[in-house]
Amino acid sequence: MSETKQPLEIESIQQLMTRINEISNKYEEISKVSGDNFNVFRVIELTSDEVRLHSKFLAELLNPKGSHGQGSKFLDLFIQQFDIKNVDSETSKVSVEESIGNKTTTTGGRIDILIEDTNKHTIIIENKIYASDQENQLLRYYNYSRDNIFYLNLDGSDPSENSYQDLEKDKHFKIISYEYDILNWLENCKKESVSLPLLREGIAHYINLIKHLTGQSNNTTMDKEIIDLLATPQNIKTAIKIENSIKGAKSKIQWNFWKQLREEFKSRDITLLEESKSERVVSEGKVKDYYSNKRNKKNYGLWTQILKIDDTIIYFGIELGENIYFGFRAGQKENWKISDKAEYEEIRHLIKEIDDNYKSSPWWLGWKYVTPQLNFKEFNTTDVFNLADRNNLEQVVKDIVQKSINDIERFLENY
Repeated sequence: MSETKQPLEIESIQQLMTRINEISNKYEEISKVSGDNFNVFRVIELTSDEVRLHSKFLAELLNPKGSHGQGSKFLDLFIQQFDIKNVDSETSKVSVEESIGNKTTTTGGRIDILIEDTNKHTIIIENKIYASDQENQLLRYYNYSRDNIFYLNLDGSDPSENSYQDLEKDKHFKIISYEYDILNWLENCKKESVSLPLLREGIAHYINLIKHLTGQSNNTTMDKEIIDLLATPQNIKTAIKIENSIKGAKSKIQWNFWKQLREEFKSRDITLLEESKSERVVSEGKVKDYYSNKRNKKNYGLWTQILKIDDTIIYFGIELGENIYFGFRAGQKENWKISDKAEYEEIRHLIKEIDDNYKSSPWWLGWKYVTPQLNFKEFNTTDVFNLADRNNLEQVVKDIVQKSINDIERFLENY
């Protein structure tokens, strides 16, 4: 009985997948012909830059004096959507990366988007695309102003507890998402711009990008056709069986990537840290937990020691937050948050000379995304899908390892 049942279930899954692929391919061809695949932000590779794109774009729309020329119209829509009572949109000023003093344990830092009216009432938006939370970040903002603090990220997941400490969600700060809240607001902004083609299309491009980052199809007709296909007793039963296996499939593809990466480094005589030496080293269990635990914010990857300066070790690492990125960082035992110290300024400058795309932070002397960009969280791009093909996986990994070795060698030559 069971021997007959299993092949029948696999056959029904294969048939359903074939039909969905046919629908997807049909609409992909339609998108090519219509130009829907073109997005200006993706072309100039700013898709996940929190400051240079997302914070600036949102702030420009929210700014009553913004170049859109619509006064406080878009800010009013934001205030209305989130039921903000005490902010006067007419007198509000909007700033990006606004300094609120030198950072201490509980005060200071920089606010991603700050909106403040003449009565000093504020809206604070902490904007997270892929960056990790900073210690006491929301607490520091709360101590600056207790008005309207929003924690914005792609899917509405919670911030890390060390960011807000004893503050209470929904009482002291609110969590909002690009996936639902910002998209809803942007759609309303686009409706208000219907007679202004350049502004309307600019917002449309940004909406297209947000849907791409949050794994939402731009083609509602395709979605409807797939929904209609699934909405039968047998197909929905089969679809749920597929859904239950998706996390496992994602974990397998990502873990194969790390295994192949480790093997390729080993073949090039690069010694990597073992998991027992650092909690930041990838393991199969961490990969599985990445997809099963929504609150999991811990980054992990592969590391090699390239230089020792007194009690400081300079590492080169490839790491996953949501996207895969690589670069150089300084560490002292398990203290990784020292790369922005003044004593490492010369090293940070040297890394920028290797490649101007390297960006620094308290955790990194210099980091940048790998090419092609691999977003293992959203898992919604062709580049990630293609890693399921062994030949493609091997080529992508070879390219990443070669680029890593080139940058390590240039660093050591110039240090």
